[in-house]
Amino acid sequence: IMQSDVICVPPFWTIEHTIDFIRDNQDLADNFYDIYVVDPKNHPVGKIALATLLKHPLDVTVDQIMSSNLHLITVTRDQEEVAMAFRHYALVSAPVIDSTGRIVGVITVDDVVHVINEEAEEDILLMANVSESDFNESIWTTSYWRMRWLIVTLVSSLMASLVISHFQTSIQHITALAFLMPIVAAMGGSSGMQVVTITVRALSTRLLKEGDIFRAIRKEVYVGLIIGVVFALIGGALTYLWVGSPAMGIILGSGLLLNMIWAALAGTLVPIILEKLNLDPAISAGPILITTTDILGFAIFLGLATLFLL
Repeated sequence: IMQSDVICVPPFWTIEHTIDFIRDNQDLADNFYDIYVVDPKNHPVGKIALATLLKHPLDVTVDQIMSSNLHLITVTRDQEEVAMAFRHYALVSAPVIDSTGRIVGVITVDDVVHVINEEAEEDILLMANVSESDFNESIWTTSYWRMRWLIVTLVSSLMASLVISHFQTSIQHITALAFLMPIVAAMGGSSGMQVVTITVRALSTRLLKEGDIFRAIRKEVYVGLIIGVVFALIGGALTYLWVGSPAMGIILGSGLLLNMIWAALAGTLVPIILEKLNLDPAISAGPILITTTDILGFAIFLGLATLFLL
């Protein structure tokens, strides 16, 4: 994404000399925002915005008005990190240097906007476990790539079904369990995916730093607790009105509360752990979270019902 055409001038040039240089060189880039000041070894030492250049008298030298606040970009730096640097520091352009510190080009905000859009589209596709190439691939190739993640979903569903099968006797004796238990799992999964989305975005934009992890986990657990209490009361009351059993309402409410607290904890921890393992949390965090909230939701609800109602 780097432009190799970059305007560099020595620090002793005057503004008049610099403007004449820009005017006389027709091969320069059509769009540029900053002029870079370099030493004899072509190392960038400062920059001057075009607006700044035009505001000063012609006899002023560039080293008198240049800014030394440079955000250098190495040629090997990932474009997503470059986009985050532009967003974080509100940059309009940034010089690109090689391994020796010599300036070799410039990246402008125009180039970075395209990168931000591409990365956002990629993250959205990864969250659904598909890729942009799906549209152009053959039927068999597309089927293969999609089936891999559907197999993961199948395995997680089988694990949840295995948990349910251990409470077969309870479900036979209390039929209301059959149509109430999906509520606990679904609410936990939906609540957890909200947390996963926020955490993955915070990680990708570097808003969540190493020292903020405990604070982020604590906040999300407290939020999960508040949301869990609210929906436990709502779900418990509706269950009581529906099946006419206060005990069933308390059990469903308890299941909702515990599962939503777990969803808040896991929704924060799972993406962080996956990133530590150099795995993309945008792909893996969702399926892992849904699997745990389903299994835990069924186990808590059916376990409490078996313990207190049978």
